[in-house]
Amino acid sequence: MKLSIIIPSYNMESKINKCLDSILNQNADKAEYEIIVVDSSTDDSEKLLAEYAKKFENVKIIKCNQRKLCGTARNIGVKYATGDYVYCVDIDDWLSENCLSKILEKLDGSIDIFYAPYKSLKDGNDVFIKPKTLRDFANVPVGVWNKIYKRTLYVQQPDYMPEDVVPHFLLIDRCQTVGYFDFLVYVYDNSDENKGAISRTFDFLKNNPQNLLQLAYNNILTKNNLRDEYVAGVIHNLADMYTIRNTFKNQDVKDAFMQRFFNTYRNWQSGIYIH
Repeated sequence: MKLSIIIPSYNMESKINKCLDSILNQNADKAEYEIIVVDSSTDDSEKLLAEYAKKFENVKIIKCNQRKLCGTARNIGVKYATGDYVYCVDIDDWLSENCLSKILEKLDGSIDIFYAPYKSLKDGNDVFIKPKTLRDFANVPVGVWNKIYKRTLYVQQPDYMPEDVVPHFLLIDRCQTVGYFDFLVYVYDNSDENKGAISRTFDFLKNNPQNLLQLAYNNILTKNNLRDEYVAGVIHNLADMYTIRNTFKNQDVKDAFMQRFFNTYRNWQSGIYIH
């Protein structure tokens, strides 16, 4: 098995068909990849997912009785993965047409991590980057869905929310060889109309006082007039980045990480934060 595609699922039944169909309706050998959906939904998602698992042998559904946020769901999915490489896909996004066979051809074990070009629906742009060094890779847009990496290098992601900054740098620090695809792989639905996994996660955090989002309601933070989810995002990012700042082995990766840390803190202090 070359590739394990990990997909967290929570109450997104209207998105399931488009996401899974985009992966399964590819010109690729289904024996070379598997889809692992970690589902903790309370809507009809379970029923829809069961139909896919019944129809396709390479689809596995891991049902969780309690809600799992994206970080936790990804961690669970990787435990069940058997592929040489892992790709974390969000259920409200989809793969580009007939990209999978080209991906599988390149997964020969010689490269630790690949950059996967994507289309941003918010601005309509295709984001093609050709990172040739670890430092180059450290500076690509963060996000687990724009990279494919060896399963043996997987870094546990924060359980509480789908933050990608910390896993992005920790993962790269464990890699030695980098590569990229020169074709479109992923469609990122960050349009204003899509209330996707991240927004749903912040809705969850708002109702759980033990989470750091509570800090977003004091005057120090709200005076910046930021949306709640971005306030929560910067708090989590800064806390996590501060915690791991001295753990890096590769100096180039650490330098890029510290620059990101500095920029995040500076923007927060200036009342500007772009997630």
